[in-house]
Amino acid sequence: DPNFYVWQEKVQAKQKEGKKLNRLDKRKMKRYNKLVKKSQDLLAMAKRKRVNLLRNASTQEYNIPKAIERGDDINIAVTIHNKINGHSLPGGFNTERQVWLHVQVKDDKGKVVYESGDLDSGGDLRDSKSLDVLQGKAEFDHDLFNLQSKFKLKTIAGNERGDHFFVPRDIDNFAFVRPAAFPAFSFNGPPPVRTQKNGIPPLGERTAEYSIETTDSSQYYDVDIKFNFRNFAPIVLRQFDADALITKLQIVELGSKNSRVSVE
Repeated sequence: DPNFYVWQEKVQAKQKEGKKLNRLDKRKMKRYNKLVKKSQDLLAMAKRKRVNLLRNASTQEYNIPKAIERGDDINIAVTIHNKINGHSLPGGFNTERQVWLHVQVKDDKGKVVYESGDLDSGGDLRDSKSLDVLQGKAEFDHDLFNLQSKFKLKTIAGNERGDHFFVPRDIDNFAFVRPAAFPAFSFNGPPPVRTQKNGIPPLGERTAEYSIETTDSSQYYDVDIKFNFRNFAPIVLRQFDADALITKLQIVELGSKNSRVSVE
């Protein structure tokens, strides 16, 4: 109700000026605060259920050595098990959903010696769609483990490129967006577009392996691994001119593991 927000602004202006509210305003404010509290409780309950649903969809196995010989690499393996027998992980909008591993390794002085699955300055993974990577401000994350699928789109040269979403456009030098002659969204893409599935099949599993080089000076290494979920990549919202929604994106931690590797 627009009239309610007009009233709310007037009441808040009175409160800032130190003016007392009349009896009607006090009654309306009390009712408003009660409704807000109820809404906040419902949202908190919905968030708890949503997080539990996501976390119950998979289990993780972390294989991290307790000790290594000096000069040896740290070999890490993380196996993700899809516990769902009805669809892949992730399911639904698998080209939008990001499910990835963030692996960080620090030496005994707290210096980061290895990292994969971290975010660039725009909040995106350092993949082929990262603006920092495209502009040379960040290195491409070759070890990135991300279960997000991609659309495969034809290019002018005849090959294909991966993208988070598809836009019907003429295959020439002009980026002219035209109305599609095919109900693309009803079929998850126009005729020349296909999806390269990258999720874990029902009740399946996939293992990510990492090999981290060590130095002769560090006495130990701290390994921090997080298994994360996010429903959208910030770059997608930017491409839709929906930058204001980026702050609403939430990363849900589905699992984690902290371990110290001694050097003998």
